[in-house]
Amino acid sequence: MSSMRMFTLALATVALNVPAAMAENSSESDVKAIESLLLPNQYLADQLTTQSIAEVMLKDNIAGVSMAFIDHGEIKWQRTYGYADLNTLQPVTPTTVFAGASLSKPLAAVTAMTWVEKGKISLDGDINEYLKSWQLPDSEFTETQKVTLRHLIGHQAGVNNHVPRPYGVDETLPTVTQMLAGEAPYEGPPASLFTTPGERYQYSNPGYTIIQQLIEDVSGVRFEAAVQDAIFKPLGLSSSSFEQPIPEALMARRASGYTEQLSAYPYQLYPFKGAGGVWTTPTDLAHFVMTLIEDYHTGQDTLISQELAADMFARTPVRLGFKKHYVDGSDDIVFDHWGSIPGFTSYLVGSVEHQQALVIMTNSDNGFNLMAAIARTVAQHYGWQPTKPKVFQRVALAPEKLDAFVGEFGRPDGNEPQHAFQVRSEALHVAVDEEWAPLVAIGERTFIDPASNTTFQFLTDKAGEVRWLRVTLESGYNYDQPKQQSLADFIQQQLDESQVEGLAVALIRDGKVTFNQSFGVANVDTGTKITSETLFEAASLAKPVFAYLVLQQAALGVIDLDVPVHTYWSHPDLKPSPWNEQITARMLLTHTAGLPNWRSDTGGELRLLFEPGTDFQYSGEGYEYLRGVLQHELGLDDDGLQALVDQQITEVIDADWMQYTWHDAFLQRKAFGHRNDEVTDNHKHDNNFGAAYSLTTTAGDYAKFAAALMRDDTPLHADASRQMFALQKTLPTEVGQLHRALGFAVKQTSTGRLRYYHSGDSGDFRTYVHLYPDTNDGLVIFSNSDKLFASGLARSILEFLGNEWL
Repeated sequence: MSSMRMFTLALATVALNVPAAMAENSSESDVKAIESLLLPNQYLADQLTTQSIAEVMLKDNIAGVSMAFIDHGEIKWQRTYGYADLNTLQPVTPTTVFAGASLSKPLAAVTAMTWVEKGKISLDGDINEYLKSWQLPDSEFTETQKVTLRHLIGHQAGVNNHVPRPYGVDETLPTVTQMLAGEAPYEGPPASLFTTPGERYQYSNPGYTIIQQLIEDVSGVRFEAAVQDAIFKPLGLSSSSFEQPIPEALMARRASGYTEQLSAYPYQLYPFKGAGGVWTTPTDLAHFVMTLIEDYHTGQDTLISQELAADMFARTPVRLGFKKHYVDGSDDIVFDHWGSIPGFTSYLVGSVEHQQALVIMTNSDNGFNLMAAIARTVAQHYGWQPTKPKVFQRVALAPEKLDAFVGEFGRPDGNEPQHAFQVRSEALHVAVDEEWAPLVAIGERTFIDPASNTTFQFLTDKAGEVRWLRVTLESGYNYDQPKQQSLADFIQQQLDESQVEGLAVALIRDGKVTFNQSFGVANVDTGTKITSETLFEAASLAKPVFAYLVLQQAALGVIDLDVPVHTYWSHPDLKPSPWNEQITARMLLTHTAGLPNWRSDTGGELRLLFEPGTDFQYSGEGYEYLRGVLQHELGLDDDGLQALVDQQITEVIDADWMQYTWHDAFLQRKAFGHRNDEVTDNHKHDNNFGAAYSLTTTAGDYAKFAAALMRDDTPLHADASRQMFALQKTLPTEVGQLHRALGFAVKQTSTGRLRYYHSGDSGDFRTYVHLYPDTNDGLVIFSNSDKLFASGLARSILEFLGNEWL
């Protein structure tokens, strides 16, 4: 019998598993009112529909649920539903242990705070002063503000996020320092910063792995022992552990985790303990949070001082362990934390003023909606104002105002369903399952679908035009969607607003150039339009193309990337010295050779600024040095080197024009640059091959090159193409970047993806390339204007493409 069939029959027969002893001590009327009348997050007055816990479990395929409600330090009631294991039909009981996932984070945070109370750590001091086994790398982001424990606890340290995978019992587990450094067997990126600490909120699992290491360094014991000593042992929480694997006594009571289709996950290990490694019960966690509430109200200092507890539950959006909810007209603060790991979801929520808390744990990937509904119903029942369901009243809206909301919203390739709106019979309707559902106005620009309890809020720009739609589902989950318009229409609109003179944009999807269009003028004085054939100065985007040529020649054995380049050709303008003899092609490609950007920066003298390989300095001179090396080894002049580019790159990718040296045909096709709203006389061009700067091409041809680099079936040299995206982890980190690759800068996004990019700036031309080799996607932007970046136009295009591009 399938797990689905067995589950349906079993749950339909035995919906509740409540031990008699527990039932005798519980508030039966409270529990029954909650479990049978689950409330939506929002609904229209007089149109409330409810569900029971058992109904939602059957609908959402949730194998088992356990929850505990604590009131003024005493467990007021507990309830368990369904099964800890569907194969054996072992029921969930109050002592069944679940993977707590991110509910580990408040435990880790409070453990660290106990060391603050002992004076061993400062909540607001530089975290590196206390870390011994590993150090968070300094960068431009830490020049004015260091990372503190407060930042890490509150997800405001600017640390990248990454969701690590669980490990099998037979796999080698990475150490904490290996996870932080991004070293094997860990498969994730290293912990690094992407913004200045304290400037913005970004949920971060690696941030809590740093806390895990901090606790071990300060306490001198393993993380699990430190939490045991600080929390579990003093509070008598005998059903909780961070050990991996968990102790045998808890293993016997462990729930099995299940997918949304009720397929069982194997038992897994979580070495990222501070971020998500705890096994526990709702009862243990309820006692933990109630102790914090009591520390806040009574100053008993069981876990933390009243002063620190006041910080934790302060009426501010800044987190110190929990997210907080509060509303005008109520003194209450409701705090909460969610947890999710394959096979398990969990939720912890409490009211500071009512001194009550609820903990729910499920052995399902699909428990969020159920847990949110239970929590809302508990908030309604016990009067927790900040998180009670929203009840909307009808608002009269003139029919002529509805036309502003007509249209389609969302992206065809987005993660959320698109929404279309029409006015029918003087009412706004939304398309649902090929039918048109009437909406009810509940505000000037907000409507609700009473059948699904979904609200639609239309958001406007500064001019009052509807540009976005905010969708909030019955569960409370919400997301924003743009009003649909073509990429071309959007770019034209943004171009007009930004006053950028001209633009060419090419989009790469799955290794293919799917969009290649031009906008604006090639010369603002003549009004000549830019076309797809218009040539732009690529500026520093010349470097990645030349880097590929160098890597190709290295793959063919012409040079070795790690042999000092002076053995091939000594730069005539560099005085011989021990430092100069250390420079390699790899250092020149990654800007770590010590050369200045241009010799004009050092008074006209070409000299090294630091010992090669010890620091970073972006350098056009370095690429010109490599040009000289290749020309010497291949016996080519500038025209010969251009012929090699034509043969090895331009013709191979079926491009039309990728020219480093001057050609008379430029005059018919090349855009004029613009600076300070005036045309520049940029058609004067020397005849030199400038590896760092002189490439002239189209956005479409450059996109062909970038696409070919990323594809597995690349027509380019396969080894050289792969090398272009190889992270140079052994080299010094560029200020503000995660790594340099061989031709690109690389930054980790807040979601953990690696973005390869390069910008170009020749004053009157600005250019940008932005690549994601993991999906073979990319964007190329060429402009003949000095306003591309200052106007925010480049970022606006990325934002239009979606959050996954940022």
